[in-house]
Amino acid sequence: MSPPISYSTVDQSTFVDFTGYRITTATTAEAAYNITDGRLFNNQTEYGYDVALVLPRVQDPTSLLAGDWGSRQLALQSLNDSGTLWSTYGADQTQFDNTVDFLRNDLHLTVLDANNSNYVTSAESRTIWIYVETEAQFRDLFNTPLYYSQSAGIPYWNGELSLPTQVTIEGLWFDRSIAPPASNMTPGVSVTLPAGPQSIGNSAGPLPTNLAPQDMAALYNFPLDGKAVQTVTVGLIEPGIGSALKGDNSGSQFQSRLTTYLNAIGQNGDGRVYVQGQNGQQYDIGAGERSLDVGVVAGVNPNSDIVLFNGSGLVGYNTFATTYTAIQSATFEKLHPVAAWSDSFGDAQSMAPGSPFYQAYWDLFVDAALANQTALSALGDGGSGNETGNGLTNLEYNCTQPYGLLVGGSSLSVLGGALADPTLLTPIVEPALAGDRDVIWRLIGGGLTTLPASLRDTQFFVETVWNWYSVSGDQITGTTPGFSGSYTQNTTSSGGVDPTQPVPSYQRAYGLDPVTSDPLHEHGRGAPDVTANAGGNATYYVPGENMLGYGYDYGTSAASPLWTGRPTRHHLQRPGAAQPRLHERPALHRLGDRAGLVQRRHARQQHLVLGERRQLRVRWHVDHADRLRLLCRAGLRSRLRPGLSQRRAAGARAHRYRPFADLLPLKSRHARRRRRAGLDQRRRPEPAVPGHFRRRRDGGRERRQPGAGLRRRRVRPFRLDQPHRPAIPAGRLRSPAGPHVRRGGGGLDGAVVRGFGRQGLGDDRRRGDPCRAGDAHRPLRLCRFPVRRRRGPCGARGGGGRDGGRP
Repeated sequence: MSPPISYSTVDQSTFVDFTGYRITTATTAEAAYNITDGRLFNNQTEYGYDVALVLPRVQDPTSLLAGDWGSRQLALQSLNDSGTLWSTYGADQTQFDNTVDFLRNDLHLTVLDANNSNYVTSAESRTIWIYVETEAQFRDLFNTPLYYSQSAGIPYWNGELSLPTQVTIEGLWFDRSIAPPASNMTPGVSVTLPAGPQSIGNSAGPLPTNLAPQDMAALYNFPLDGKAVQTVTVGLIEPGIGSALKGDNSGSQFQSRLTTYLNAIGQNGDGRVYVQGQNGQQYDIGAGERSLDVGVVAGVNPNSDIVLFNGSGLVGYNTFATTYTAIQSATFEKLHPVAAWSDSFGDAQSMAPGSPFYQAYWDLFVDAALANQTALSALGDGGSGNETGNGLTNLEYNCTQPYGLLVGGSSLSVLGGALADPTLLTPIVEPALAGDRDVIWRLIGGGLTTLPASLRDTQFFVETVWNWYSVSGDQITGTTPGFSGSYTQNTTSSGGVDPTQPVPSYQRAYGLDPVTSDPLHEHGRGAPDVTANAGGNATYYVPGENMLGYGYDYGTSAASPLWTGRPTRHHLQRPGAAQPRLHERPALHRLGDRAGLVQRRHARQQHLVLGERRQLRVRWHVDHADRLRLLCRAGLRSRLRPGLSQRRAAGARAHRYRPFADLLPLKSRHARRRRRAGLDQRRRPEPAVPGHFRRRRDGGRERRQPGAGLRRRRVRPFRLDQPHRPAIPAGRLRSPAGPHVRRGGGGLDGAVVRGFGRQGLGDDRRRGDPCRAGDAHRPLRLCRFPVRRRRGPCGARGGGGRDGGRP
C-alpha cells in the first residue's frame, strides 16, 4: 500500500485569483458568479479541466533579458550553439521526469503530450499538461473538491488549491477562458460626455478609405516596400480555427484561396501556409478574425511563410483552445520556427499578480524572448475600460508583460479623406492649406513630409486616435455604418496602465511614470507600445471568413499583423540589428531610427515630438539648433547605418528642406495619446469525432463550449450588402474596387494623436453599470498610441463578452 500523500498549499490559487482580479470585489466563486446551484462536478455531463503544471527554471533569465541588446544576443547565440538554452532556462530534466512519473504512477493521471494531444509538455517548456477527467482525480491532485454550476456553466473550486509535496511548481494554468461579471469599484463616480464624435479624424463619410494591406504599409514607409525579397517566417495565433474553412475543417483549399486574394490585390509571392495542430481546428466564428490576420500579413509580406497556431485545439480530452496554449505552441515550434508572431485573440482571465496563474502567463512571454521571437499582441478595441463595467480603466493583464509589443490603434487620414471629415476640415485641413504655420508644424511633428498645399489626395495627411464613438443626447452612437450602439461594441482602441506590475525599466529610463486615469491612480506599465491604423478614416481590404469575397475590416487585430511585417523586413535588411527579434520594445527606444529612438543631450534641451513618417511616435530631446536637422531627417525617412552620427547625417541633407526652416516654433509641442480596446468570444463548434459529448443522466447531452470565454477583438457578420466607396469626395481618391465587408471595430477612445483634439474619454458605459471617470482627467504620458481586447459578463456571446462555458 502506498503511503498517504502529503500536500502543501499553493498561495493565491483561489478561483477568483484565476479569473477575476480587478473585475470583481467578490472573494469566492459563488459570490463572483452569483452561483446558487453549485454541486459536485460530474464528468458524465460536463467537461472538466486540462491542467498545466509549470515547473521552476534551472536558472532565472531576468538578468540576461535586462541586459542590452548586443550582450543578450551574444549570450543567446552561445547558448543555442552549445544546445544548452533550455537546459539552462528550462526545467531540470530529472525533476521533470520524476514529476511525470509521480503523476502517472501514483496519481494515475493521463499526461498530455505530442503523442496524444496538441499540448506542449517538455522540460524545455517546463510544462506538464494533465487530463483531469473526474472530480476524484481533481481532488487527488489539488486536495479540494471540484464543483459545477449549471447556471454559470463553469466548473470551479472553493478556497486555495494544494499540491502533493512531490510536485513543485512556479505556475499553474487551466485550459479554459473564464471571467466573472464586473462589480462597481468606484461607486458615485460619473462623467458627462461632450456631444458628437468623441475624437477627431474618424468621421470621413460615407465610408472609410479602404486600402489593401501593402498600400497601408506603404503609407507607413515600411522598409523594402515594393521589393521582391524573401522575408522570414511569421506566426499567427489562431486558436481552434487555424486554416479551417466552412465545410472543410482541414482547410484543404486555404492556400489556393489565399493566392486568389493576393492576385486580386496585385501581390504575388512564394509564401506558404503551415498549420500547427491541424487535427484540432474547426470552423467557427473565429474565421473572420483569422482571415483578417492572414490577409494583412500575406498582403504586406507575400514571400513570408505563415504558421497558424491552433494550440490545444477543440478536439479531444478537455481542450478549449485557449490563447495560452497557442502562444506556447508558437514559442516551442520546431518544424517551422517563427521569427515573430501576432496575437489577435485573447483569454478572458484577469489573474491576480503573485498568483501561479499570473506567473504562468508571464513566463510564456519570457520564453518567447528566450526563443528570440518578437511577440506582438493587439491590445484591444474596447476603449479605456476595455468593456468591463467596473468603474476603472482596464487592460487585458494576461498579455501586458514587458517582453512583448502591445499594439494600439489609430485612424490614418490621407488628404482626400481629411477633406471629407468635418472634424478635421475646419480646425486642421483648411488652416494647413492656407499656410497656418502652427498647424503645419504640428502636422510635421506627426509625420507630414510635404507641405499641405503640395499634397496629392492619396498622400498621408494626419493620424489621430481611432475612436468611432459618438454621443447623441444620452445615447452612444458610432460614426461607422452599422454601429449597433453603446460602449460594448469594439469601436475604439484600448490602452492605459497595467498596475499589476512596476513601470518597466525602458519606460522608467525614459522618464515615464504611467498612472491609471481612474480614481485609484495606480502606477504601472504603460500601454500600448506602438500603434498603426486600426479604423476610423481608413480600413483594410481583406478576405472574408471563408477566404472568399473581399471587403473592409478594421481593429487592432489589423494593426498588430501590420506591425508584424516590420521586424520581418528589418531582419532581412539588417540581420543582427536591434529590431528583428527578441523583445523588441527596448530596442525601439534605443536603437535605430527606423522605429524611433531617444536622444538625450545637454541641460538646455527642449522637448520635441517627431516621428519617422508615422512608423512610431518618438520623443526627441534636442536643442534649438538641432531641430531643423531632425526635421530634415524625418522628412527624408533616412536609414542610418549603426554608428553613423544622426546629427551629421541629418545636417548633411538640411538644404533639401529649407522651406520648413521658418516654421520652427520656439517651444516644443506634445501630442499625447490614449488607447483602449476589446475582444469578443467564440462559440465552440459541434465536436466532429466520437466521444466529444457527455451523456447526461436524463438522456440529454452537453456540448462543450468554445474556448469557454476566449475573446476576440471583434465578432462581426460578413456582409456584402453595399458596394465599396471611398470615404472622400467623388473623383479625389480611388480605392480597391469590390464589395465591402462590414464588421465590428475596435479602437482608441480619447486623446487625438499628434497633438490635436481632446485628451481621453475613458468612461465606458456598460448595460447600466456606472461610468468611469477616465482619461480626460489624467492623460497617459506615453510617447505612443494605445490598443486590445474586449471584456463582457460571463456567458455573453457574440458581442465581446466572456464565456463562462455556458451553452
